Amino acid sequence: MTVFKGYLSIMKKCFPIIFLYFAITTCITLGIQTMSKTTMRQSFEATSLKVGIVDADGGSLAKGLSEYIGQVHEVKMLENDESAIRENLFYQNMDYVVHIPENFEEVSLVEKQPLKVMSVPHADAAFYIEQRIDAFLNGVSVYRAAGLTLEEGIQNILDTGEAKAQVQILDMNGNAGNRAEYSYLLEYLPYLFITAICSSISVVVGVFGEKEIRRRMFASPVSLRRQNAEQLLAFCVMGVCFMFAVLLLLTGRYGVAFWQSNNLVYYLGNILCFLFVSLALSLGVGVMIRRRDAITSVVTVISLVLCFLGGVFVPLEFLGEDVRRVAKFLPTYWYETNLHILIGRNSLSTELRMEVLKGYGMQLAFALACVALALTVVKYRSQER
Repeated sequence: MTVFKGYLSIMKKCFPIIFLYFAITTCITLGIQTMSKTTMRQSFEATSLKVGIVDADGGSLAKGLSEYIGQVHEVKMLENDESAIRENLFYQNMDYVVHIPENFEEVSLVEKQPLKVMSVPHADAAFYIEQRIDAFLNGVSVYRAAGLTLEEGIQNILDTGEAKAQVQILDMNGNAGNRAEYSYLLEYLPYLFITAICSSISVVVGVFGEKEIRRRMFASPVSLRRQNAEQLLAFCVMGVCFMFAVLLLLTGRYGVAFWQSNNLVYYLGNILCFLFVSLALSLGVGVMIRRRDAITSVVTVISLVLCFLGGVFVPLEFLGEDVRRVAKFLPTYWYETNLHILIGRNSLSTELRMEVLKGYGMQLAFALACVALALTVVKYRSQER
């Protein structure tokens, strides 16, 4: 067990570096998942805009439009002073200003002329105001075509705008329809594993890859097969340590919520499979990259490419069809696919269980391919003089 003990000895000496990589990457991961969770919740919150209305008509249609917009947004009546309006928009006292002309009913319902509007430059939210104006005017036109008076049509639209939809969230995942808190950390776990494990363990592998040490090992009575086996055993021990650290992090941050999940076994299987992927990548990087100062740069590129294309940083549904075809060759894609299956359900059907097992197999296949490639390089270098 000379090689195994040698690896453990070097890992022990490099422990401060390994711990530093893990701590920094953990902080980055926690920061990313916290910002992502906050942004995701804010993205689906209703937003009220500050809308100014210049009413030059004063009729029932103009008042109805103002009231209809005011059901959702904050409405303020303004004087027809263009310089004052531009000043309000410049200082963002207003997000959107609507000019209602004289003879509003004839201009909008008969002549179908668009309203004069002003908004803050590049304001995407202006689309919702325009949509609400169009909905109001189209609704009035429909009611008038049906034989109702203008006042009746306006009142029907205002009543419809005040109606509230009753939404019932189905509890399919055991969290009252909400996403489990620990799932946000699990979503970014590939970045933590790839960056921390590859950046630290690849340095240890690089020590054994130095030319003088490599020649001494090849000249030793220990066969190359046994050296590789002891090397992989040392990797497994290191993997157990990383696995324990991640589970400790999950427990410390989220308590027993993770351990009480009905899909706990599948979560652990998914984490373990990607742990093997990260260990295999670290072996490949350590064997192929001979310069230690280049390892961090290579690991950064690998982690970003795998995480962006695999759906860690960008949700899979936002990726194009061609990108998803390429991503299916990456382990991060299958990790995230499994994770989203487990997050959204409290129990798995037979079909979904087979999908999860398929994801395990794809991750392990990628890991075996990396190990095989690394061992092939080691064997090739053993024949160098």
